[in-house]
Amino acid sequence: MRKIFFLFIALCTVLPVLAQTSKPSLQAQLREASSDSVRLHFLLELSNYYRLRKPDSSLIYARQSEELALQLNDTRSRIRSLLIRGMLAHRQSEEELAIQLFHQSAGLSRKNSLQDLRGAARQNLALVYKRIGSRDSAFYYFTLAEQDFTEGGNAYENWHIYFGLSELYDSQGQRAEAEAFMIKALEVTQTGNSRMDQGFMLFHLAERYFMAENYERLAEIQQIWEDLQQDSHSAMEILEHPGHFSMAKFFLPDDTTTLRRIESAYQHYLKNGNTFMAGWSLENKGLYLEAEGQITAAQNAYEQALDLFKSAGAHLRRGMALQQLYQLHKAQGATTKALSTLEAFRALSDSLNTAEAEAHLRELQIAYKTSQKEQELQIQSLEVQQKTQQRNWLIGVVILLLLLGISVSTGLISRIRTQQRLADQSALLNKQKIRQLEQQQKILAFDAMLQGQEKERTRIAQDLHDGLGGLLTSVKAHFGQYTEVPKEALQRQTQALIDESCVEVRRISHNLMPRTLALSGLKEAIEDLAIQLKQSGLQVDLEIMGDLSDLSERQQLTLYRMLQEGVNNLLKHAQAKNVLLQVLRHQNELTVILEDDGKGFDLSTVNTEYALGLKGLRSRAKFLNGDLDIDTVPGQGTTINFQMKVTQQLNPTVAI
Repeated sequence: MRKIFFLFIALCTVLPVLAQTSKPSLQAQLREASSDSVRLHFLLELSNYYRLRKPDSSLIYARQSEELALQLNDTRSRIRSLLIRGMLAHRQSEEELAIQLFHQSAGLSRKNSLQDLRGAARQNLALVYKRIGSRDSAFYYFTLAEQDFTEGGNAYENWHIYFGLSELYDSQGQRAEAEAFMIKALEVTQTGNSRMDQGFMLFHLAERYFMAENYERLAEIQQIWEDLQQDSHSAMEILEHPGHFSMAKFFLPDDTTTLRRIESAYQHYLKNGNTFMAGWSLENKGLYLEAEGQITAAQNAYEQALDLFKSAGAHLRRGMALQQLYQLHKAQGATTKALSTLEAFRALSDSLNTAEAEAHLRELQIAYKTSQKEQELQIQSLEVQQKTQQRNWLIGVVILLLLLGISVSTGLISRIRTQQRLADQSALLNKQKIRQLEQQQKILAFDAMLQGQEKERTRIAQDLHDGLGGLLTSVKAHFGQYTEVPKEALQRQTQALIDESCVEVRRISHNLMPRTLALSGLKEAIEDLAIQLKQSGLQVDLEIMGDLSDLSERQQLTLYRMLQEGVNNLLKHAQAKNVLLQVLRHQNELTVILEDDGKGFDLSTVNTEYALGLKGLRSRAKFLNGDLDIDTVPGQGTTINFQMKVTQQLNPTVAI
């Protein structure tokens, strides 16, 4: 609730101005853009503008900007488009899509050394993981984002990171750590010029201290808020008083607790001689009681607050309390008391002799003199409007009943029958299309399976013929020279050939069923693949997070075959220097990323051998009920991204 309230305050302050200036101006400038680069700039601005207003429009502009950025080879703009799409997916609770888009943004930022954008991508990843309850992942990406912002010279953005970490610690019951990070976030906001950011953190700190009944720290937060109010800017730029009971109602469980805490704060400040804060607590008590309809008790609280403000020399606060009393008496129709309070306020205003107090007093006097006239005019206007509305309503009802009677009697039954027939036909067509698509998917999967098997048989036959067959032929030839070559030399040569044959048999056997996978599991088998890449001269960045041991044997073998196929294609075709291999397990979600900086390719023009390998990858991904995405551009490397739910059952109709 408090987040909704803060968002409301922020939007009420900012959106009206933007609605009058930004929207028409941006759209007009987009239409008049003189070049694609200028057009791309305004597409991004419109996408970001509509993100909190019209998500559908924002998504359209984001996709247009991403396509244009690819044409212009503008990586920064492309990443910004991906980030906006990810935030839209997060807002619409599409967490898997959001994680995929943010990972893609982080990968592109890392590849192009755009540390500020990588920090933004990782911060958003942390927020998604925090929302879905993956605390470890949230901590991990918050930490990485803090490092990116700090090293990238944008340390002010870390206040968002510290606030997120505070909420994570708070959810785990670690109150001291949560408070420390919240204070750290406030300190960062105080280094910048955003009063909204400072007000946001003051509100949350006041909430914490009010709930913990730590009134000393609450008074310190109040003093910081008072200091912010003393400059020349409008007080509307920050939140209302953090200790105010109306704020407390957003996070306290019931009104009894609210009143008890306000009373406790009053007793604490009174005992410690802080008459100013004691008076403010009584003023809050009066506001609370007035809202609850306890008018007499509210009046007593205001009058006690006036005495305390007077003894504390807080003349401005006295004036605010007098204003509350005046509004209370006026609302109750107590004209004499209202005039008396108004005169007291005038006397206080004269004693202060300030332009602000005099202006406020004149407003109160004018408001009092004109309130009765305005009420009379409003009553007269309402009576006239009510009579006019009643007459118009009766006429409209009669006409509407006549029209409805005619139209319903002639066309309703026919329309319902027609709509029912159309709905039945549409449902039948949809069922037929679904059955056709299912059959096509089964045929494609079976075809990919057969082609993969034939390819594997061909490779095994070639290994046996070229490797083991050649070695055995050499052994036979050596035995044919038994009478011509000295026995010792023949024995050594034959022994060497037999040893080489054994190595070749083990290599073929390992390709058929990796021994590391059978003995040690998927993690060690993947590490062996990474070693194989390093031995081929590549720089490999391997990252394995989470437990992979509870995957079934068929799942582990299929994932290994997918990585093996990807590695083989990479070694044969990519001509890469650097490889990123990530296997990330978060609860029941598994993500596999294989990325290289090689020459890339065009998916629509790949050769038959490469296309067969890609079909094998997609067939195995379908077997695992997962999603496979291949992102490649000629000259810019290749990224293979696979995601699956570990709890999903394997498709029994598809073989590996």
